[in-house]
Amino acid sequence: MMCWIMCLVSSVSESNPANVFDIMQGVSINFFVKTGKKKPNELGEVFHFDLFGEREMKYDFLSRKDLKSVDFQEISPEKPFIFFSLQTTKDKKSIRVGLE
Repeated sequence: MMCWIMCLVSSVSESNPANVFDIMQGVSINFFVKTGKKKPNELGEVFHFDLFGEREMKYDFLSRKDLKSVDFQEISPEKPFIFFSLQTTKDKKSIRVGLE
């Protein structure tokens, strides 16, 4: 399985029209492809990209790009927390402490 995630990052401010929709929730575009190459109990390949900027800039970027022309970074989700975003060691430690 291969997965490409493009996070359309927006601010939490209502005065900043960065979200591509008129909502406060985060938005992402995701493509999941079943390749048939994944072994049992193995996680698939995950690629991530954060798109920052104002709404119109995002529209322009999305209209000009395709999967091959975006600089996705491969991420390695690790059990027990399967995050589909870039996580630092500090983030992982904080989450682990919060759940204990």
